[in-house]
Amino acid sequence: MESADGNWLYFVKSPDQPGLWRIPIGRPSRALGGLLQASHLGGLRAGDEETLVADGVRAGFWAAADPGIYWVQFTPGRAGGEIRLLDIRSSQVTVAGRIEKTILPDVPGFSVTRDGRWVLYCQADQFDADLILLEPIR
Repeated sequence: MESADGNWLYFVKSPDQPGLWRIPIGRPSRALGGLLQASHLGGLRAGDEETLVADGVRAGFWAAADPGIYWVQFTPGRAGGEIRLLDIRSSQVTVAGRIEKTILPDVPGFSVTRDGRWVLYCQADQFDADLILLEPIR
């Protein structure tokens, strides 16, 4: 996601490496494993350093809105999590809300309206399983 001022590109590296990163746009870049060359992203190139902005941000569980970047901060061993907001202008992180029910970290689904007033996410309300015996089996 590009910042509103066009100076930064925000990204999560991979599902296996949580964290929200940023890289400057418009000058050479060494980030992303040197995979980027001069590009359509305002001159992003292999050469610049990436910067960790927020730890624990998972792919599929963050979204950008006018107020900033929202994400679900999971707590190991607990259901749900906190919805956090990074104000890009001030670099301040605040808790925007809490999710009490279980969120499946392997099933990404998180979105925020442009004005930041509404959040949409996937929630697990119940788990069911059926055991069925078939006889005879040949």
